[in-house]
Amino acid sequence: MLPTDEELYHKYLLGDVEVIDDLLIRHKEGLTWFLYGVVHNMEDAEDLMMDTFALLLAKRVKFHQKSSFKTWLYGIGRMLARNYLRKHSRNSMVVLEDEQISSNLVELEMDFLVKERNRKLMLTMKQLKPEYAEVLYLSFFEQMSTSEIAKVMKCSIKQVYNMTERAKKQLKELADDNLSIGSGS
Repeated sequence: MLPTDEELYHKYLLGDVEVIDDLLIRHKEGLTWFLYGVVHNMEDAEDLMMDTFALLLAKRVKFHQKSSFKTWLYGIGRMLARNYLRKHSRNSMVVLEDEQISSNLVELEMDFLVKERNRKLMLTMKQLKPEYAEVLYLSFFEQMSTSEIAKVMKCSIKQVYNMTERAKKQLKELADDNLSIGSGS
């Protein structure tokens, strides 16, 4: 039986630095894609994912087990991503242009999003307000509970419910628009 994330991190805090590799392997892909949804740039998302783990290594941050390790880790990553956006954007708005998407990103997307439906969902989610994309990503792709999402996003459970409903409604409208455009109507 594999040790839990919490058990691995506890071992790390006790001095077993090699277990951080196991945590990195378990969470690097999902955390990177979550951070990509925040910063809209794969290289920055990868850097922020590494910064998240570097913070754990450098500061030996205490995990208080008020949530799952994954929720806690994503919360740290989100905080770093928000700080990054504040520092690198005068108006805290990230404009995603087609030219910014490298061929490497497209290849990574295809590897990660094995099914065509999930690929289209991610592309459509890019058009949502950032907090809507975040809440849907955490729910759909990371399968976090509403309370875990609230902790990651530092908001109430009611706000998560409201954002989720609004995000789903907007996502449906975007998907319907894309279908009508794609059918030649």
